[in-house]
Amino acid sequence: MALHRTFWLVWTPNGYPPMFKHATQEAATAEAQRLARNYTNQCYYVLETMSVSRKEDVITEDCHPDVEENLPF
Repeated sequence: MALHRTFWLVWTPNGYPPMFKHATQEAATAEAQRLARNYTNQCYYVLETMSVSRKEDVITEDCHPDVEENLPF
């Protein structure tokens, strides 16, 4: 599995789903503060990724034998 970097999202329960991944907590906090100044009486939460899960359900294996394995000598 590839390495995943931590990122932060800004979320409000009364708005659209978060779309932008902030590279730092400071950047996400600044965005939450900007939104709070512009849209009063709304809470903006800074969310940090904690883990990632995925299912790998397709595995491809090479079934073609190597040429050297079929040599008679």
